[in-house]
Amino acid sequence: MSDPLFITQERLEGWIAEGEVVFADDVLTLPSKGVTYHLQPAVRVTQLLDGVDALALVGQVRAQADLAAMGAEVYRSSLILGDAAYECEEGFVGLATEPKPGTAPLVEPATATPTEASADMALLTDFLLKNL
Repeated sequence: MSDPLFITQERLEGWIAEGEVVFADDVLTLPSKGVTYHLQPAVRVTQLLDGVDALALVGQVRAQADLAAMGAEVYRSSLILGDAAYECEEGFVGLATEPKPGTAPLVEPATATPTEASADMALLTDFLLKNL
């Protein structure tokens, strides 16, 4: 299973406008790679503004549903949990799903070695990081 993908709302809108991805309902598709992600609203916690970061949230990406279950309140770029206040980026988090039949996989199974698969995943990761 792949690592979770975090994408900001702004970057998602840019990718859609550029025609690089298709986003419908909660599914993000990278047509050129045949990869889809089921996304859910999330935040990336960027810094502690006040209080103590007892749960070490700074630097983490958390689904908003998980934060709500913890008793946190998220509003735009602010997160309050107990006596701690954080700054965060709004966006979405998701895991890659299996390619749909008829789409090109990231790596052709018959010819790919583990090293080639790792290289392809590194290229995809690099693309996503540069465009987030």
